Amino acid sequence: MKQILFLLLTMLTCIAFGQEDKRSQIKAMKTAYLTEELDLSSEEAEKFWPIYNTYRKNLWQLNHEKYLTLHDNYRLDLNEISNRQAIEMLGIAKQKEKEEMQLRETFQSDLLKVLPARKVFMLRKVEEGFKRKLLQWYSQKQE
Repeated sequence: MKQILFLLLTMLTCIAFGQEDKRSQIKAMKTAYLTEELDLSSEEAEKFWPIYNTYRKNLWQLNHEKYLTLHDNYRLDLNEISNRQAIEMLGIAKQKEKEEMQLRETFQSDLLKVLPARKVFMLRKVEEGFKRKLLQWYSQKQE
C-alpha cells in the first residue's frame, strides 16, 4: 500500500514537472517527500494535508503581514532611527512572533488529534530535510 501511494505521488510529481509552474512542482515534490518520510498511511494523509496546508497558508500570511508592516520602517536610515521608532518596530516584531508561536501551537494540537506524537515530532526535521534536498536539486540544476 505504501509503495503504491509513493509511486502514485511520484507519478503526480513527474506530471507536475511537465505541466505546472515551479511552485506547483515544488509543492508536489514536498507532498511526496513528506508523505514518504513521515510514512503516512492513506488515512493519515487524508487528515494531515488539510491541516498542514491551512497552517502553511496562515504562516505565509502572517509572515507577509510582518514583512509589510516592518518593511516600510526598514526603509528608514537605521543610523537615523529614533528610540521611539525602534521600540515600536521591536514591539511589532515581538507581537508577530507571538502570533506565529500561537499558530504553531494550534497546528501541533490539531496534528496530535490525527497523527501519532512521533510523526508530529518528526515533521520539523523532515521539512528541513526537504529544504536541503530542494537546495541540492537547484544547485545541481544550475551546474
